[in-house]
Amino acid sequence: MSSQKKVGLFVTCLVDMFRPSVATSAIRLLKKCGFAVVVSPRQTCCGQVAFNNGDRDTARNIARELLYEFHDCDYIVAPSASCAGMVVKNYGELFPHPDRAGHLFGHNLYHFDKNEDLPHRADGFRAKFYELSDFLYHVVNFQPSNIAPYVGDRKISYHDSCSSLRDTKTFIAARGLLARAGVAAANLADAEACCGFGGSFTTDFPNISASITDKKCDDILSTAPDILLSADLGCLLHLVGRLSRRGAAVEAFHLIEFLDEQAHSQFLLPLGKELNNAAQKTPAAQQPAK
Repeated sequence: MSSQKKVGLFVTCLVDMFRPSVATSAIRLLKKCGFAVVVSPRQTCCGQVAFNNGDRDTARNIARELLYEFHDCDYIVAPSASCAGMVVKNYGELFPHPDRAGHLFGHNLYHFDKNEDLPHRADGFRAKFYELSDFLYHVVNFQPSNIAPYVGDRKISYHDSCSSLRDTKTFIAARGLLARAGVAAANLADAEACCGFGGSFTTDFPNISASITDKKCDDILSTAPDILLSADLGCLLHLVGRLSRRGAAVEAFHLIEFLDEQAHSQFLLPLGKELNNAAQKTPAAQQPAK
């Protein structure tokens, strides 16, 4: 029997729909680290959109489906602090243990078959779930010797997502990986400010979202970057759409794509080049740019 550990890759909805190359890069990096990678074709969503909008029943039904994936994996990773935060922080609320359900809700709100033992299944799932950069940095101890140090002369800026700053704290790992890769990313003046995406926030409040995004774009452009990196695709999609409307010549990549490019000399089109049309269709991106 093989002793090779298995890593399940939770692709995420946005990567699946808008930037599958992030998943391809993740697979290459994980295999380079010696893991067998499992990508379940049955996986869908983590349930975050429904959860954030208060629809706990729908979120619970979606999450329940995910709990039955990757059951034979040693670890599960997602290239998104947003999705990782949803699983690690909120699945306990969706599937509380019976002795805590009354405390949390006043009554038991979920009615799945008790034989499923979803609270313990959710506990096990959460325990082996990681945001991908956090997994590479803290669990794998991915070192510069694994990849060629960045020797390019193009200036790089990095955007920390709200989820990575406040939910998962994985911004430390993402920036640590960049440092190990020889990248001195320019610091944004207001690095902890939101990009204005926030999932359905951008569609529910497009004008407010656009205003927040414009401030973030000002901050990014003040660093005069050639490349913008982030570990959350939702933020990047949102920012690229807005930056492209300003005519800014900034290439954007997911952090995992950048590391893969350094490790395997992969050539990837910048995010704005292939997704410009799709990103410009978001409500905030359609607001007049400065």
